[in-house]
Amino acid sequence: MKLEYSIDSGNTYNLIATTPNTGAYSWTVPNTPSTKVFIKASNATGSTISDVNNAVFKIEKPTNFLTSPNGGENWRPLNTYNITWDNTKFISSVKLEYSLNNGTTWTTITNSASNSGTYAWLVPAPPTVMPTNQALIRITNVTVSAIMDTSNATFNIIDRFNFQLQTQRGHMYPAAPWELLGLHQMDLIIAAV
Repeated sequence: MKLEYSIDSGNTYNLIATTPNTGAYSWTVPNTPSTKVFIKASNATGSTISDVNNAVFKIEKPTNFLTSPNGGENWRPLNTYNITWDNTKFISSVKLEYSLNNGTTWTTITNSASNSGTYAWLVPAPPTVMPTNQALIRITNVTVSAIMDTSNATFNIIDRFNFQLQTQRGHMYPAAPWELLGLHQMDLIIAAV
């Protein structure tokens, strides 16, 4: 038995498999979104006996497969966080990107990561990545670039450190280089805020 599929209403066909005629075959659907799909079964020995399904069906592109970050998270530069997705939605590698301005511009994290469902991302330090409340992640299927997903909402990349300087005399200063304040290391108490 020869099994083929078409994504263009039967104008051209792609081989699925040549398999024994058992009456059933488990098919891994390819990353080829289309609204004009046909399956054809024919005799594998070269006979002209064949049949196709009675009506077209769809292969839809997967959606909503990025699972983290998906909005509201607080990530810090120079820390590693897992970007995660549902890896059952497609089979090929993925491209990962980030935006610091709600999707106006994108920067590549990696052009090709294995479709494992997770990628450990070391958030770059400033000035590459500056604090923002408009960060997004985008994931794209490497084989079919139309298959992509973006964080459902923005997340935050926050300052790596957030502290104040306090002299032993009780004066409070926002975080700043000590030399600019005229302070010496022995004069300081660092208090987390």
